[in-house]
Amino acid sequence: MVNQILSFEEILEEEELILVDTSVSTQNERNSGWYFNEVYPSDHFSEISEGVLRYVRDDLSFFVSFLGNPNVYTSRGVALEVKNARNMVNEKIEYLEGKETKGSFSMELSNYGVFRKRLRRRNNNSNNGGNPQRELLREIRELFHESYCQSRGSVLHVQRNLYNPLEDLVLEVTEYTKAKRDFGYRYEKLSSPKDNKKDFHTDEQLVSLALYSSIQGEESCMVTRDSDLRRILFNTIRYLLDPEASYFPIDILGSIETNRIRIYNTFFSGLEFDTSRPESMTRLPPEEIEVINQALDFQE
Repeated sequence: MVNQILSFEEILEEEELILVDTSVSTQNERNSGWYFNEVYPSDHFSEISEGVLRYVRDDLSFFVSFLGNPNVYTSRGVALEVKNARNMVNEKIEYLEGKETKGSFSMELSNYGVFRKRLRRRNNNSNNGGNPQRELLREIRELFHESYCQSRGSVLHVQRNLYNPLEDLVLEVTEYTKAKRDFGYRYEKLSSPKDNKKDFHTDEQLVSLALYSSIQGEESCMVTRDSDLRRILFNTIRYLLDPEASYFPIDILGSIETNRIRIYNTFFSGLEFDTSRPESMTRLPPEEIEVINQALDFQE
């Protein structure tokens, strides 16, 4: 496949239904783990890289504006990820401000032999209200809140009786083919070390929504930096190609061939995958087909 290089503006003009995750605007790999590397281990606002925080602020501003387009949608998992990130940043701000407050007092012995608190004189270099890192973190917290509100309002609504079996299928294929490997751009970006294994199943939901849209007669695309989306969709199609795959009353393969799904990867700004030729893919190994079938049959 020849990669088609498109800008975000061109994708917005060309595609009618766009599904996005939180990695959509992460262009700088060096800053992908900004919270884990910069914010979490810091005990003072001044220890955090101002440049990284400015990048994250601009990144989130883009995410909010991109979600504001009428043809851009997301999943419940994306909204939960962003909510989790907002709460995480808020907790860190409260922690750092608490340390700042405690550090602003000293104990002195009064003339009466009693220790009392005395407010330390602040200087322009201390962690005061004018500290740029503190103000940037506050901006980031507010942008995460805007992102949460915007993403919650941009969730693609579905008929649950049709969508749920698709999500079950994608979840089982993902688990038993070990399709999720690329944790860097999402879980380092939006999680702290204590909860970075929390999985909102965003990737599986986005793939399921793309399949759902095809079945409903609409073409769609996914815009991401996360390589897992391609792997999950690819393995799901490989599973469905096998005659031993569990029976589905809907012709999913026919739907995605007629109403194709495309994946644009923002790492290289190119078209990474297109479902218009599913017959060119190899099938999953028989042992993987069997275990997925068993998992799906158990759910029924």
